[in-house]
Amino acid sequence: MNKLNNKGSVALEATLILPLFIFAMLAVYHIGQIAIAEATLYEAGAETAEYMAEYAYVGEGIYLVPGFVFSEYIDNEDLVERYVDGGTSGVNFLGSGFLTEENDIVLKINYSIVLELPFLPRLCKNKTVTIRQRAYVGFKSDDDGEDIEDDAITVYVAENESVYHVDSNCSHLNISVFTREKNQAQTDGYSSCEICGSRCGDLVYVTEDGEKYHSTKSCSGLKRTIYQISIENVGNLSCCSRCGN
Repeated sequence: MNKLNNKGSVALEATLILPLFIFAMLAVYHIGQIAIAEATLYEAGAETAEYMAEYAYVGEGIYLVPGFVFSEYIDNEDLVERYVDGGTSGVNFLGSGFLTEENDIVLKINYSIVLELPFLPRLCKNKTVTIRQRAYVGFKSDDDGEDIEDDAITVYVAENESVYHVDSNCSHLNISVFTREKNQAQTDGYSSCEICGSRCGDLVYVTEDGEKYHSTKSCSGLKRTIYQISIENVGNLSCCSRCGN
């Protein structure tokens, strides 16, 4: 009789404890996924701030950049859609700006994390992440670090280029990135990027005047560092045929 009673108590304990155990494991799983979603947003924010820093020379228009490029840097959009209230559309950048005196980009990423568990009300917590990035203005000195005189004629050069540009908005400097099927890109003469080419899927990223295809827009091979220098220091560089005429 005691044995039967013991068996009954074990079954009752298991019935009570097992749902609690499953609930706890489910909570731990979702908390882990939320941490990954937040890390994904931070990484996308860091890439966006880097992009803003590179194009800080355009001036006030830099404020509009996050709304256009942030979502392109999100690696796991499904996770963000699941745990961020409103998904990528629920992220805003209020409070972001360009600090002129310090030449810093300040990007503020505002969003709300949501957690939905069985038998519990919907949990929501507002989050703000601030990323500070030094802007790549580079307009106060030439390649030798010397100040450029106010009345000096200045031009623009990019790394590893053989020409200089008279217009900072030249299309050779502000490259446009396009998506293309990998097979078509190879047919058109593009070869794999040494940095990110091994991760390419069916769709890749290319530029009009480039020679490589890329797996992601955030690849450093698609980014350019632009310098403003005195025309007296261009050396053997020739003038750009597109903006120099």
